[in-house]
Amino acid sequence: MKIKPDNKALLALVRNAVEDTTNEAGWSYLGSIGQNLINKSPEFDPRSYGHKKLLDLIESLGEFEFKFSDPLSGSQAVHVRLKRHKRSYEK
Repeated sequence: MKIKPDNKALLALVRNAVEDTTNEAGWSYLGSIGQNLINKSPEFDPRSYGHKKLLDLIESLGEFEFKFSDPLSGSQAVHVRLKRHKRSYEK
């Protein structure tokens, strides 16, 4: 997916929030990303970009991958990280 020019600032903001909240395993908790976005940009609201939820907005950017916790575990945490691009020797 090619990012529209007006979304480049949004992508940079979200990417920075993900990088700022990444844990040792390379994943960021969605709630921490949201809090980081609000701290950096108090007027931030996914609805301003046509999405009801932060997850929907981040998914629409096409630059991130997601890990959803097992719903049977009692918590439904969502973790996010930048997509890792495969190297030419990887299948």
